[in-house]
Amino acid sequence: MSRVIQITPSYKPIITLHIRLKSLFCIIPILIWTLLIPGEVRASTISANTLSAANLKFYGEYSSLKTKDLYEMAKEYDRRNSVDSALVCYSVIADRYLAGSAPEKDLKICATALNNLGYIYASYFFDVQKALQYFQESLELSEKINYEASIAYVYFNMGGVYLDCAELDGGTTFTREILDYSIKSLDAALKVGDNMLALAACLNVGLHALDESNWKTLALINEGFSKIREDSDSTLYPYTKEYFHGLNAMKEGRDGDALSYFTEAQRHARDFPMIQTKLEMYALYG
Repeated sequence: MSRVIQITPSYKPIITLHIRLKSLFCIIPILIWTLLIPGEVRASTISANTLSAANLKFYGEYSSLKTKDLYEMAKEYDRRNSVDSALVCYSVIADRYLAGSAPEKDLKICATALNNLGYIYASYFFDVQKALQYFQESLELSEKINYEASIAYVYFNMGGVYLDCAELDGGTTFTREILDYSIKSLDAALKVGDNMLALAACLNVGLHALDESNWKTLALINEGFSKIREDSDSTLYPYTKEYFHGLNAMKEGRDGDALSYFTEAQRHARDFPMIQTKLEMYALYG
């Protein structure tokens, strides 16, 4: 069972709380998790070289466009779910940065394009190593220009890739990576006030804790969750609140209360139509 939540087309987070924002869950096929070597291979030159012949034609045509215009085109393709076309636009932007030809004023767009390329390669082409290469490039650039909102999403996506791969592995192979990146994402999201992303990071760790019956893991994020205001503008908050009450009740051996909280969480899943079925499923799992 794999998952992702696309929260915004500008960042394309892989919310693998077993959820995904746009279609709530992307599947990373088997046999690729062994290739996870973030940072060892640079992403330079990989995008254009791996495009299809048809997309290479558009790559050449788009190469003369301004970075901002390419980004707006990519967002529109995202909206239409035209993944190949978005891939071409983001690839042109990424290659400009990787070649050192991107002006400083375009670096935030480049950081987002690199992150979105990682999302596309992970979610649609199932190339985990290439996805992590792009995420690593985005993270390094985002840190360099102090682009904190982007840092939060990149951490989240990297944790999401490891969580999907851990599910396929069926063990605890990537527990350290999952927790490390998810908690970093939670902290970064709280810092920039991104409630949706913070809640998604909490849910990812919470679900991982439930899968492993590891209540020490749950303790790691209870404090972070408590910092999200109850009047949060995120529609995901009521569900997450009940889900966490349920997890903590289980931790304390209050099974009857836990069942009540998970039942209430299931009801709140209806407030989030895009991912209602998946949220209901996880409440039922609890």
